[in-house]
Amino acid sequence: MSDLEIRSGGAIAVDTEQLRSVAGRLREFGIRVGELADRARWVATDAAAAATGFGVDLEARWLATGAERVAEQPTALAAALDALAAAYELIDLRVQQAAAAAAGDADAARVIEARMALLQQEYPDATSTADAAIDAWRRDGPLEMARQVAAATWWIPGMALPLAVGSGVLWSGVSVAGLGRMSRAPTPSGDRPRMRSPVGRPRRSRDTAAEPGIRRHLPRPRRSRRPRQPCAP
Repeated sequence: MSDLEIRSGGAIAVDTEQLRSVAGRLREFGIRVGELADRARWVATDAAAAATGFGVDLEARWLATGAERVAEQPTALAAALDALAAAYELIDLRVQQAAAAAAGDADAARVIEARMALLQQEYPDATSTADAAIDAWRRDGPLEMARQVAAATWWIPGMALPLAVGSGVLWSGVSVAGLGRMSRAPTPSGDRPRMRSPVGRPRRSRDTAAEPGIRRHLPRPRRSRRPRQPCAP
């Protein structure tokens, strides 16, 4: 699933396949660092056995210990990215399932439900993260959602704040346009929503210029003055 687009004053496209690709690269990096730790440990053991260490065994063991600690960080981050991708995909699938059910497409709804069950079985934490994000959006908005995600990811070094800020965009709406697209929630009848373009400068409309509160702050157009013609003698 790579067509999830969440809007909240702008557009944020979440490509779950790209998240999983980054997680895979981090996991490979962790494996390579782990191999470095194994080699350093082998050097330390060989130097100690040969009784010719001269401090080489201590340096190698220190390097092995440091490499093991470094290898744990990309592995944990890769697991967090996989769980985050699963959470975004679950939200996208729920939107698609609701659209399929509303359209009366029972076959598509069953296929989506099977995919959701597989994700929920493989990533139980991602399911709870998606539930907390949707509940917070429906109840308290972006601040509560960011707080819950930050509380769930406090153990990831340097990732709690970015994930919390990123989760705040899930406060955006419920209208579906295409597959996996979520926009701002509908406003009560009688109040026309004001649309704001995520890129470029907003265009000035007649309705905006007609409002007296805004019209006072608009610059008045300057009238061009024609040069005076000299009088004929």
